[in-house]
Amino acid sequence: MTIFRILLLTALTTLPAPTIDAAAAAPGGRLGVLPLGFWQCGVPGDAMGSALIVDDRRSFVTRRNSAYYTREGSGTYLLTGTTVTFTRGPLKGLSLQREDRNRLRLVVAAAETNEQLVCNRRAYRIDSAVNAGSEAERD
Repeated sequence: MTIFRILLLTALTTLPAPTIDAAAAAPGGRLGVLPLGFWQCGVPGDAMGSALIVDDRRSFVTRRNSAYYTREGSGTYLLTGTTVTFTRGPLKGLSLQREDRNRLRLVVAAAETNEQLVCNRRAYRIDSAVNAGSEAERD
């Protein structure tokens, strides 16, 4: 073996292997999870009534490990970048855009149906938030 080959093999075996950040490599952006708590969803009201007309069918509670539950059952979601997509359970197929830490807005069907669904995180105590529909302890 020539000295050149020995030096080349030595250099190749001592170089650190390139690392890939798995979360950054995900299509659509970094993977993440929503803050735990009760997310109250609804459509904006008007000046004469409630500021938010609550839609209990779409309100949910986030759990650990990208899990959620509603009155109809439980499921999972995927947060990539700022897009939340419900992948299993009663909200499967619903896609929301994250506006800030505690607010989501409907993305997909909004242009087609003119629906303005918004979801606001209301509480961290999740034990009675969905089952009783009560307003639990605020952050």
